[in-house]
Amino acid sequence: MPLGIIVLLGAFAGLTIYLGLPIAFLKRTSSSLKAFMSMLATGILVFLLYDVVSKASEPISEALAQVRAHHEASGMFFLDVFLFLLGLTLGSVGLVYFNKYTYGRLRPRQDAPPAAPALQLVPPGVKVQDISAAEAGFDTVRVSSQYRKSVTVSKEFSPHMLALIIATGIGLHNFSEGLAIGQSASTGALQLAIVLIIGFGLHNMTEGFGIAGPLTGQSVSWRFVILLGLIGGGPTFLGT
Repeated sequence: MPLGIIVLLGAFAGLTIYLGLPIAFLKRTSSSLKAFMSMLATGILVFLLYDVVSKASEPISEALAQVRAHHEASGMFFLDVFLFLLGLTLGSVGLVYFNKYTYGRLRPRQDAPPAAPALQLVPPGVKVQDISAAEAGFDTVRVSSQYRKSVTVSKEFSPHMLALIIATGIGLHNFSEGLAIGQSASTGALQLAIVLIIGFGLHNMTEGFGIAGPLTGQSVSWRFVILLGLIGGGPTFLGT
């Protein structure tokens, strides 16, 4: 397959994310629609996982057949198994921990509770209201309740910042999708490459729903939506 066609198909697989981004302009989104989009994305991912794992296990099956027939190439068999398990672990569990680590560092911290008020001595029989700062010999007089509760103010991401963080995480994930497409096309596995392009294209469309979800009901500009699409879908093109 010519390089130009591979790059064009990689761009198609990544830029389909724009098909899901217009949901950001909806004022309201029903829970049924959100559940449908989530299940659609999950189904596409399960199909892609099955197809990729079946193709990745072919070298292992061939090496195992050689070991059984000629009692040789056992080292290659164990190497293929190790690389298969390593790639599967890094591609699934590794991304989960990476997302948790990244989100944990970006999460805003809570404000520290206010310091306890300073205690000041008042002569017996004299009310606090009758004492001025000068008479008490202090620069200021601070009066507070004995059982004041400390209050912490929690901060949350704005919808625009949350959408930007989601788009960044999806972009990192989509870069690996582009690598899978390019590697399949370069090795001559055109059937697998076409399946990946179609599958990732459909999946990226549903990822647009996830990016635009926090922006529903908000005031959003087209420029910001285009930027989110480039961040989320552009890495697929770069990886290819």
